[in-house]
Amino acid sequence: MENEKKLKYRILLKSLENSFETKQENNTSFWGLSNSLFNLKDYLKYNIISLNYKFNTKDKSLIHIFNKVYASPNIEFMNQKLKSLIIFTYRNNYKPQINSKNEAIYNSDCGWGCMIRSSQMILARAIYKIFKFEENKKGKKIDKNYLIKSVINFFLDNNLKLYNDKKNTTNYYGMENYISKLKNYNEKNIFGIKREICAIEPPFSIQKICIIGEIFGKTCGEWFSDFDLPKIYNLINEPFNVLPQLKINHYNTNIELKHLIKRCLKELSEEKEKEKEGIDEKYIIFNNKKYIFNKMGIVFISVRLGLESISKEYFPSIKKLFECKQFLGFIGGKYQSASYFFGYVNDDLLFMDPHYNQISVKNLENEGISSYMNKTIYKLSFNNLQTALTFCFLFRNMDEFINFMNFCIDINKDDISTFYVSGIKNLKINEID
Repeated sequence: MENEKKLKYRILLKSLENSFETKQENNTSFWGLSNSLFNLKDYLKYNIISLNYKFNTKDKSLIHIFNKVYASPNIEFMNQKLKSLIIFTYRNNYKPQINSKNEAIYNSDCGWGCMIRSSQMILARAIYKIFKFEENKKGKKIDKNYLIKSVINFFLDNNLKLYNDKKNTTNYYGMENYISKLKNYNEKNIFGIKREICAIEPPFSIQKICIIGEIFGKTCGEWFSDFDLPKIYNLINEPFNVLPQLKINHYNTNIELKHLIKRCLKELSEEKEKEKEGIDEKYIIFNNKKYIFNKMGIVFISVRLGLESISKEYFPSIKKLFECKQFLGFIGGKYQSASYFFGYVNDDLLFMDPHYNQISVKNLENEGISSYMNKTIYKLSFNNLQTALTFCFLFRNMDEFINFMNFCIDINKDDISTFYVSGIKNLKINEID
């Protein structure tokens, strides 16, 4: 156990050390050897042969996208609804990373990074909804393109400059706490001489994911499991203070309600209740104790629905997930070919495909966000879905937490369910009088 703690600490320090650049450092570029080959392969596979066939928006069946249902929408309508969906695909020519096992240098994730890219998509969806929620509370008019660009900055494959050419400070929406944390580490001289930070590594970049992945025995150039990635995101989020208003939670088949409440809610003491604090807030009762809202929560649930193929008995329960307003879809797909699934029509799932190689974006201000915006919807038959999946839910206040709990209570009554919640019988939902 002690060795595991030392390994975790060492990797976190290593990640921290590579989280920023100073003005004394020189940039070095590497060129991937197989980029052209992967580009040709991906182009043939996804644009000519079309092993994944494009979704026909002229289909007259009901279309479910997240928790919304649409009847025979036209292309323009669908584009409007999906324009805020961020897609992450294979990239090449990004900031090099080193495989800790064989010291090979990678500046492309072609052939091994599709699960990472799929998980980035679902996390980006969550962060976008969080930012939109926070801006709505301020009563401000929301600039969707600005929010989308802000979210993408969290995942870029290249470092973000903190100053422009005129030495003016460059601000990154939602990243203030993360930048402050890195500057604080630098001020403490942990790594030697204090130097001015001029650029930072995005918190959920593929480089940082691969470094933290060493805790789980994974590194760049290797397939990452959807089971490990939520844990990696949590190990990045909390120590680096990336999104302090958010807790990232991961469960295997069963949500541990006691654990979730401890992380995202806080106990309402008798003293505070007598002082009438939080009088307009809702609360829940769990194990005879009252709790009010404290932190937003992402809930990842990894499941395995069979050995080799998913039984048709699970299809209705998977479809039922899309009835929940807090559901953000799931990651998985075919064997060692991951995608992000966000809807369905009849017995076909709708998804975004990360298996397309693009040149890495160096600066969103100069190159724009077009390569990160989804342009094509694909569909996959339920029958062809692999058995290992990870579902994702998000709640941003007590109303959404209660809605999520009511949904969990409902699905736990089903004979066949995709996941369960331990301790749900000890939960009561009330409002403060």
